[in-house]
Amino acid sequence: TGRCLGVGVLVVWAALWVGVLGGCCRIVRSALKEVVTPIGVNTATVITMRIYLPDAKYPRPDYEISFHKRLKTRIESLPWVEASALTSNLPIWGQMDFTFELEGAPPVDGGRLPSVGGLVVSREYFRVMQVRPRRGRVFTDSDEVKGSPAVIVNEAFAAKFSPGEDSIG
Repeated sequence: TGRCLGVGVLVVWAALWVGVLGGCCRIVRSALKEVVTPIGVNTATVITMRIYLPDAKYPRPDYEISFHKRLKTRIESLPWVEASALTSNLPIWGQMDFTFELEGAPPVDGGRLPSVGGLVVSREYFRVMQVRPRRGRVFTDSDEVKGSPAVIVNEAFAAKFSPGEDSIG
């Protein structure tokens, strides 16, 4: 009976490990699926990096912009770099929340402005990521920080916030 009990424990232990290993394989398979899932931009020849600028050294937005412009110039001077672009985040790794008012819409109480998630990108972003708009245009030099405010919206935004209207303006 002692031997049967030992064999029984061994069988249960083995069964548990098979279940654990099966679960691990499913987790790894799921993670790999996320890594190779197309996200709508060309990632084949893209290298990314994340930079956090200390608030003490870069207390104003124009200091950050100046840093990023200098960095971009230095990166583009590397012989193997074709082009570079900047973004506040990668498309699949989060976004910033922005409140907004639609031009021509009735005014809304400031505390109840609608918000939407989005990215802040440099004008070269769409070219570098090989993304073309279905309608409208991408950013130009005149859309820089000191230029006219400009946003690029997707079809989901247009359908939700200006249904039946032309959101290109």
